Amino acid sequence: MINDLATYRLDPDRPLSGTGDLRADLTAWAQELISHYSKSVNAAQSRGGAAAAGESESDCLRDRRAEAAAFAARPGSAFSSDQVIDRVVAPIIYWVIFLPWTLPDIDARTYVDDLCGQSA
Repeated sequence: MINDLATYRLDPDRPLSGTGDLRADLTAWAQELISHYSKSVNAAQSRGGAAAAGESESDCLRDRRAEAAAFAARPGSAFSSDQVIDRVVAPIIYWVIFLPWTLPDIDARTYVDDLCGQSA
């Protein structure tokens, strides 16, 4: 049930930004994740959902993987969905799990710049 709540709060069916500027769209998405998990209840639900999933992939992670794959498939992308997860999602989730109160201080551009620099 916790996993379902965590997934519901960050709707997997919401549209991802599609301005035609891949870097700007990725930054908007990363900022959305940071803003979402900056709310303590959302961070707690994510931690609970991940713990409840055990060795299985949580619905929330599955949804972020699908979003990462959508960005990696866009024209102009020079990175894989795994690179999006490693360079953008994973650092944000690290802060969600270990230091959620610091999330508002994180700059989404840092992670996107790292991803885009990695693929250049």
